[in-house]
Parts: sequence; structure tokens; C-alpha cells
Amino acid sequence: MCNVISMSLQGISLGKLAIILIAAGVVIVFTLSGFQARDVFFAPNITEETQVIIKDDQGTCTIQAEDDVPRTISECPYDVGDTISITYKREQPPILEHHLIREG
Repeated sequence: MCNVISMSLQGISLGKLAIILIAAGVVIVFTLSGFQARDVFFAPNITEETQVIIKDDQGTCTIQAEDDVPRTISECPYDVGDTISITYKREQPPILEHHLIREG
């Protein structure tokens, strides 16, 4: 039986076979669970206008975008009530770009 296994694997070691099977299992699990890597890694940028809702003593502003994810801007040049334009990726906290639209 040992000869049958070694002949059917055509020189692939058991370690390599284990890695291939584990990788295939991970792909199958993600596929069945509906995980889509492109939505996480290649999500489109969203740009919208929003207001600064909080500015703390350290100069960090907090804003809330339409996706209900609170986001912060360190060393924020804006004041509470200012309307700013922000660019971000859906459901990911970092703000990619921001600039003032009008003062509050």
C-alpha cells in the first residue's frame, strides 16, 4: 500500500500535500461563508461631506460618516460644526483625505 501512495503522489512530500490541503480548505471555507476579499482589499473610495462633531483638548476631531463608523483626524485644523469633505473606504476607520468645505 505504501507503494500505491507514493506512486499516486508523484514525488510530493506529505508536508507539501498537507500545506496544499490546508490552503484549499481555507479557500473553500471563505467561499462558502461569503467572504469576498475584493470588498476588503479593493473597496472603492467614498467621498462625502460631514460635520465635525467633537474636538478634544489634544486637537483630535471626531466625525461620523454615513456608514456610522466614527472616524478621527489627529492634529485637526477644524472646529466643531465645520463642514468638511472626507474620503474613506467603506467600514474602515482611516480617513484617506479631508478638507474644509465651510466653517460652522
